[in-house]
Amino acid sequence: MGVHYAANHCQENNYRISRQGECNLIIQVNQNRCEGQHDQYFTGFIMVYKGLLLIFGTFITWQTRNVNIPALNDSRFIGLCIYNVVIFSALGLPLSILLADNSDYTYGIIGGLIIFCTTLTLCLLFLPKFR
Repeated sequence: MGVHYAANHCQENNYRISRQGECNLIIQVNQNRCEGQHDQYFTGFIMVYKGLLLIFGTFITWQTRNVNIPALNDSRFIGLCIYNVVIFSALGLPLSILLADNSDYTYGIIGGLIIFCTTLTLCLLFLPKFR
């Protein structure tokens, strides 16, 4: 989902890292970060929307838990996947807020959580089918 909104406040961080040694090395980092007046409402709306989707998935999982077809009876694993997503989201949201000033750490930690959560979800869904 992509939405464009007007940014009220833009912050530009420029800093240089100079290292002397065997070779002269200068690294210049430019980082731009823009924030809008209503960012917290937009983020809250997205979180509520995704939360409702998780609740709907939990409802569908609960309704299909007694299916008699063995190939379609994945309710337990789907429930574990929903639990997995909730736990990693609850871990990633505060970390992304706390580390917002350091984009390298935010990118690394949130990217790692997304990859690990996605891999675990796919393994929970598809590995039991190979028995």
